[in-house]
Amino acid sequence: METMITDEMYKIIASEIYKIHNIQVLLEQSLSLIELNCEYEIEPQLMLVKQQKKHIKTILRLI
Repeated sequence: METMITDEMYKIIASEIYKIHNIQVLLEQSLSLIELNCEYEIEPQLMLVKQQKKHIKTILRLI
């Protein structure tokens, strides 16, 4: 049975992808700062990765 993806689902998926993109930008910036400062506190990056995982699960649930 084929599942139809509604316009509302497309909007949610697009929103989740946009959030993932923003998290990727934040991760890239924070990792660049870590490299410059030689600091290795990774808790903020781990939180961002967990957020990404949540958004990806939402997308997978919809499709």
